[in-house]
Amino acid sequence: MDVTEQEFLTQELRREQAYLIDAQSMAHIGSWGLQSHHHAQATAFIGPKTLACMALIPAKGPISAERFFRHSTQGKTNRG
Repeated sequence: MDVTEQEFLTQELRREQAYLIDAQSMAHIGSWGLQSHHHAQATAFIGPKTLACMALIPAKGPISAERFFRHSTQGKTNRG
């Protein structure tokens, strides 16, 4: 892959990410995902709407999956 094609794909990815963020904002929904299959080492990628809904403020850099799951289950009990 040459530099021109790489730059085009990078711009396309940024454009698609901006569309996703706009759509989530309009629909009042959020998204999140994990980078790794290993829970202990995973990094959570969290959309801005989800961060706002959860009142999570990321430190510099990505949020660990452990911190995300700990925060998302805080104050919840098993009512099974």
